[in-house]
Amino acid sequence: MAKRIYQISGMHCAACEVLVERAFRNSSVVEKVKANQAGWAEVWSQAEPNIAAINETLAAHGYRVQAGAAVSSRFSVKRLGGIMLVIVATYLLFRRFNLVPNLSSGQDLSLGVVFVMGLVAAVSSCIAVTGGLLVAISTAHAQTHPNNTGWQKFRPHIFFNIGRVISYTVLGGVVGALGSVLALSSVMNGIVTLVASLAMIILGIKLLNILPIFSSLTIRPPKFIAHQLHDAAGNTRAWAPFFLGAGTFFLPCGFTQALQLYVLTRGDVGVGATTMLMFSLGTLPALIGLGAVTSFVKGRWQALVATVAGAAVVALGFINFGYGLNLTGLNSKINQLKESAKIVASERGVEINDPNVTLVDGVQVVKMDVVARGYSPNRFTIRAGVPVRWEIRGVNTYGCQSILQFPALNTTKYIKSGINVIEFTAQGEGQMPFHCAMGMYTGSFTVLPDKGS
Repeated sequence: MAKRIYQISGMHCAACEVLVERAFRNSSVVEKVKANQAGWAEVWSQAEPNIAAINETLAAHGYRVQAGAAVSSRFSVKRLGGIMLVIVATYLLFRRFNLVPNLSSGQDLSLGVVFVMGLVAAVSSCIAVTGGLLVAISTAHAQTHPNNTGWQKFRPHIFFNIGRVISYTVLGGVVGALGSVLALSSVMNGIVTLVASLAMIILGIKLLNILPIFSSLTIRPPKFIAHQLHDAAGNTRAWAPFFLGAGTFFLPCGFTQALQLYVLTRGDVGVGATTMLMFSLGTLPALIGLGAVTSFVKGRWQALVATVAGAAVVALGFINFGYGLNLTGLNSKINQLKESAKIVASERGVEINDPNVTLVDGVQVVKMDVVARGYSPNRFTIRAGVPVRWEIRGVNTYGCQSILQFPALNTTKYIKSGINVIEFTAQGEGQMPFHCAMGMYTGSFTVLPDKGS
């Protein structure tokens, strides 16, 4: 048995590896195959496989196989620069139009973003494995029941998608529950968010295929799961489509993995279930109209979709990385170092001029609203050594902004509708930051020195 290496063009994700491996395994002379999304495959076979037949099988997915040594993707500064511009533009677009996913707020726009991610994922090759399962199970059913009506032949599609939607909803809730166990504190939540954000960035870079070094740095379900599901696709029993659809939650897909990690950081069963439900619903149109989609999105178009999707995932990763820094307090410490010297040098003994802070009977009264987009206002200037009455009016308390964390006092306040009060006295000058439970919405108190200091 000889080992042969083949170059494969068009690969860019873990799902590609599964499809390529299955194409080679259909050859009777192939004993073992290991594909790598970087663009090559190692094949152990008794004789030379029929490459023409393999290419015919893979043509529908936009791949092409040719003999030769594995070639690593070349690093292109020009291409990297162009993609970085796309990432920055995507980041600014999310910020400008408030498209940053805020799944715990319950806003339609945020769930709409997740739905759109499902639409995009459905026309990338990551969904090709799922689509391949659907085609296989429906074909097997049609061959077993050749006299069925068109509606009866369509039933496997319905059961497959029902199983998929239910699985994503239930298991999304399970992942969210697991996140709630891990999120023992603001700092721990921040660490989990940072790790998940780095994973999202790596997944995005892998989709962009600009740094080959990241090709093996992905945490994903074992590849044999995908192969086992494909092998089971030949089962013609009535329940098979439902359970195969449910099993797609574990298939390798950068979009699914990114959202699973995102849900983990949210730490909420309802958020996890709703997020994955909306994503699975977003993939439905393409799965239902599978024939039209797979015939249109191939080759260069498929690569373009992967590039845009990768840029979006990287941008979201950087955004969430910032939230993680807020939760761990690192951002606050950096800002405090910047502000401390300025405060000591220029603000000692100066009267406070903050319209949102008033002095009433020797108490500094601070007023703030909790609204849909966070805290308003969210920056205050107070004096050290003088009692503070922080009056927080809950206007919109249906998101993560309703869980206010104040690290300086080691306090977490659950904001209800109406007036909520926190009282404290700052003991020294500097910054006293606060933020929501997920680090998305932030604010701070700038504490000036006591007049008598």
